[in-house]
Amino acid sequence: MNPPPTEPNAWLDQYLRLLARFFERQPGDFPLNALMADLQEAWLRAVACWQAAPGRYAAIQEQWQSALLQFHHSVAAHQPQPLNAVTDLKHLHRELGSCLRTMIGETPGLPTSDKRLLGFGVRHLLNALAPEHWPLANQEVLMTAFATNGASFAQGMQNFYQDMADSVAGLDVKTAAKDDFVLGETLAASAGEVVFENELFQLLQYYPCTQEVLPVPLLIVPPWINKYYVLDLNPADSFVQWAVRQGHTVFMMSWVNPDASHADLGLDDYLVRGAIEAVTAVAGLSASPRINVAGYCIGGFLAACAAAYLADGRENKIASLTLFNTMLDFSEPGDLGVFLSDRMLTALADHLQAQGILDGRIMRQAFTMLREDRMFWPYVVNNYLLGKAPEPNPVLYWNRDATNLPRRMLTEFLRDMYRNNALRNSGSYTLAGRAISLDQVAVPVYALACRNDHIIPWQSAYNSTLLLAGDVRFVLSDSGHVMGVVNPPNKRQSGYWYAGVGRDATDADTWLAGAVRREGSWWPHWQAWLADRQSGRVAARFPGAGGHIIERAPGRYVKNTL
Repeated sequence: MNPPPTEPNAWLDQYLRLLARFFERQPGDFPLNALMADLQEAWLRAVACWQAAPGRYAAIQEQWQSALLQFHHSVAAHQPQPLNAVTDLKHLHRELGSCLRTMIGETPGLPTSDKRLLGFGVRHLLNALAPEHWPLANQEVLMTAFATNGASFAQGMQNFYQDMADSVAGLDVKTAAKDDFVLGETLAASAGEVVFENELFQLLQYYPCTQEVLPVPLLIVPPWINKYYVLDLNPADSFVQWAVRQGHTVFMMSWVNPDASHADLGLDDYLVRGAIEAVTAVAGLSASPRINVAGYCIGGFLAACAAAYLADGRENKIASLTLFNTMLDFSEPGDLGVFLSDRMLTALADHLQAQGILDGRIMRQAFTMLREDRMFWPYVVNNYLLGKAPEPNPVLYWNRDATNLPRRMLTEFLRDMYRNNALRNSGSYTLAGRAISLDQVAVPVYALACRNDHIIPWQSAYNSTLLLAGDVRFVLSDSGHVMGVVNPPNKRQSGYWYAGVGRDATDADTWLAGAVRREGSWWPHWQAWLADRQSGRVAARFPGAGGHIIERAPGRYVKNTL
């Protein structure tokens, strides 16, 4: 290892071929092509920085040369059984990671965006080179191969070729099979009815399980980049069933899975014909002047926009707002920033113009690349090297049940939010002809973020609440984007932090320093917060009381799969 290299593209070309081998089905596909070009430019800028100050890397060179020499000596000592040097190979891999991360982190004059992009690339390289991902350096793989007389390898190759045939972009490694679960039976099985629908969503109302219920009904606005039933998994993990048992009248939006005919749906459609129409329908069906609204991820973004849209007291039907992993201030997008370069967005725009939609499986692959250590490589080893099938997992099954994204909506969202940060920076941002000013949202807000969220950084979720005018209770769950939300009390998978009655701190780290940690699920904490804002009970509300039943839940929209 001798930085700065005389031929920087030689190292990069090797890395890009490796990346392409594992993540790309067709090298010309737009996401990886744009990412490769971005990586190449960032690498060349880093090389220029290194060449301007070569003395800074003497210690790194010495560390790497020492590790290489130690490894060569160890392999020679183990001859003629070099496989005994696996421990030394792992040590060499750790040293490689240390050197590369130090090189990038300590490069003077390199923009933060380049450091993030190169760090992303190095992480993928290190995972690809990890000894446990090599057949001859993984003891379990070797023992399984010997025990099965090679049948595990043969089955693994069959699994690989099948996954390649099924992949739309990249190598889409199966984490769950299509027949692991059945919607309406083993997942999304809470009893309810579809009580309203339009071309954009179906509205589900769930049957009560108590004779009396809380007076204010609850509408859940899920993200439309995934199916709603992450909040209605199997009965033990269903937030919907738990909320019904607490006495809530629960309504759920189930978004349509768009096709090319929906290409021109925009954010204003999702707001007015989606969230606003759902709020109006719930208020009418439940005969309640005001309702509680909970939004998850981009569904939380839409719920907050709806609250701002309806801030005029003459129209406002929203009594409170619950935001799960929601970003309204896009100043720091986290790991997703590697996909937001000008080149990537231009390539995406060209693709959307031609196709009308973004295939949901491409989006899923992008999210997989953000957590390849958990969502890709373990399944490469399990499916291809061990020749096994993945274990049935309801969350991973839901994750594979991808949804498409319309051209206009996605273009607007990336431009207005991720690039222009319009909700924070623009005093004149409008949707459907009306100003969306978050400082007009004065209803009580419960905002949940997740400390290990790789999609919505929890600090960004905290900063987002500073844009709201109402009394905000901020809570931080000790898990990731999904499992931090799907955290039923009976399992006690993780804890959470809370502080006071609002967001007294002006920055996230100060808030955390003063927060109190509690073990267990945040669900009862949220229930107490919401119950305290309404009094008494009313007779249970049943779906179809006014004759509005279209079909049984979960409805047909959610069953439209790719």
